[in-house]
Amino acid sequence: MKKIFKKTVIFSLITVLMCEVAGAQKFNKKLQKYSESSVTEFGLISSDRIQLLNEIAGQLTVDLKKYKEVQPLFICTHNSRRSHMAQLWLQTASEFFGISSIKPYSGGTEATVFNKNAVEALKRAGFTFSQVDVEGQLGFIVSKGESGEERLMFSKKFDDKVNPKKNFFAIMVCSEADESCPLIPGADKRFSLPYDDPRYFDNTPSYEIKYDETCRLISREMFYIMSEVKKQLNTETETRKR
Repeated sequence: MKKIFKKTVIFSLITVLMCEVAGAQKFNKKLQKYSESSVTEFGLISSDRIQLLNEIAGQLTVDLKKYKEVQPLFICTHNSRRSHMAQLWLQTASEFFGISSIKPYSGGTEATVFNKNAVEALKRAGFTFSQVDVEGQLGFIVSKGESGEERLMFSKKFDDKVNPKKNFFAIMVCSEADESCPLIPGADKRFSLPYDDPRYFDNTPSYEIKYDETCRLISREMFYIMSEVKKQLNTETETRKR
């Protein structure tokens, strides 16, 4: 228990200092508070998971040197819950840490709809959703409030015309898509970062709790990734000054 507490405190101090250096992006008050809280929870991430997140952070750092715009593509089966959450949270984290050239995307092995329970969980975290029609399909303009880029979000296949076709890497956020789609055409690399699907709790008394837990978990890990990217960029900048 003492080790866990110590680890959490150390991560909290490091990340708070990093946020101050980065000049954290201001969102609406609710989302800003949620974001600031997420960066204090890195001590809750397991060592095995940290290793996976560090690999993704390393790839983002490499791509920031190679491309004008970095385009990670999150993929799950239905592009309905986890991939949308990961896309929004990575973009939010990148803006939070002052790195504006990361533009995440998402898709599925099939297209369905942006699930209403996932939408509501993201609303509770502080995002604002405005319903729009996307070629006859339900979509949303998602806003962070006072500042930050708005994004059009709707369910689509990973190879949809709006998603990148080159100079991107794929992140598989569900085991089913990881197994059924071993090759992503055009992707420079492919990472497996699975999350449990909250849909199994749909129509149960605990569905809101489970969706909120998934939202928080993905937020925490996306903020960790971007904190590592920021740290690597700062280290390289300091090295060049010497």
